[in-house]
Amino acid sequence: MKSSILHITNGNSLTDYLKELDIVGDILTWQEMLCEGPTISNIN
Repeated sequence: MKSSILHITNGNSLTDYLKELDIVGDILTWQEMLCEGPTISNIN
């Protein structure tokens, strides 16, 4: 059953910790570093 609560984490370690707590809701691990704002074209 899908929950109406979605927990979005930044990385696997927090996701694993939340799963151990058996909290209510779905957990999504967001692993994208550049998820906000414009990016600089010359990043190396």
